[in-house]
Amino acid sequence: MNVFKAQDLAIGYKDKTLFSNLNFELRTGILTSLLGSNGIGKSTLLKSISGLLDKKSGQLFVDDKNTDALSFAEFAKIISVVLTNENVNKELTVYELVKLGRQPYTNWLDQLTPQDEILIDKTLINCEITDLKERKLLQLSDGQLQRTFIARAVVQDTPFIFLDEPSTHLDLYHKVRLFKLLKKLCIENNKCILFSTHDLDLALQLSDEIMLLKDNHFYHNTTENLINRGVFDRFFDTDDIVFDKERKQFLIL
Repeated sequence: MNVFKAQDLAIGYKDKTLFSNLNFELRTGILTSLLGSNGIGKSTLLKSISGLLDKKSGQLFVDDKNTDALSFAEFAKIISVVLTNENVNKELTVYELVKLGRQPYTNWLDQLTPQDEILIDKTLINCEITDLKERKLLQLSDGQLQRTFIARAVVQDTPFIFLDEPSTHLDLYHKVRLFKLLKKLCIENNKCILFSTHDLDLALQLSDEIMLLKDNHFYHNTTENLINRGVFDRFFDTDDIVFDKERKQFLIL
């Protein structure tokens, strides 16, 4: 089991701290969703622990090794990231984008080994995009494109995968397929996946653990624990929406 640990982490921007004294652990084999209202700091947290944004203070560890001591190449073999609306060349084919995930391991000529090609082909099958491998990104639906980005992250062969709102722009059917794919990757590939989302009901039903940012408070525990503690009972500041603990759903009165 690999463990990612944040110790006394503070996140924010140069002139503003959003959250401080964050302490948590993420483990392989566990699907964790990151919940919170718009603008509260979900993307900032994901980027801070992914090395894409400087943390204001605190320490990050992978298996007790401080991430500050890791080179870029070493970091790329531990954590892969999928961001919202990534700026990529849409003329690339699905296969060309996915194989970019092997860059931390290839030589200076960017040559793939037979083992690289086996991993790519296996990942295309697992992500159900084998039949799309020769299609250009500009020809894909939102759901197909998101699966392609996830496949690239899986091919990067890191124990930790962090995703920023991967279900954005997807209809319910494709959201369910996406969330089940993430769950499958955790179970069958022993990945630790942390993803931010506004799809509360699906996250509560499929996630092993929940991170919640709300009103300057940070919660992290198993989904069942947070539900039983009543953390979601007043998630929305209105009496028009209530949380049903049995169904793990929000209901409109």
